Amino acid sequence: MNGASVTSGVVFGRETDLNWKIVATGDFNSDGMADLVWQHRTTGQMGVWFMNGAAPKSTTLFTPFQVTDTNWKIVCTGDFNGDNKPDMVWQNQATGNIGVWFMNGAVAVSTTLFSP
Repeated sequence: MNGASVTSGVVFGRETDLNWKIVATGDFNSDGMADLVWQHRTTGQMGVWFMNGAAPKSTTLFTPFQVTDTNWKIVCTGDFNGDNKPDMVWQNQATGNIGVWFMNGAVAVSTTLFSP
């Protein structure tokens, strides 16, 4: 993008399982480039594509790699504890509860839960 104008773009290959959705971005491997966070909408599995600009260079599942209650959906990322690493914000689609996973790369090191 250049302001509101598209200057170039890349089309990725289609994901074979359409239940995988891109839900957020963040620099999870601290290389200065945004990575793509995926969540499987029926199993709750989560993974990340570590990007090299517009090309994926590797993939991994998060630890833990799956939530047991699939009502929990990743809604965004941000650095919520000031460690310069992206953390993941979750919302329970049934209860409205909000949680944060404090991340170290693709590993959740602690969690907190908020009630609306």
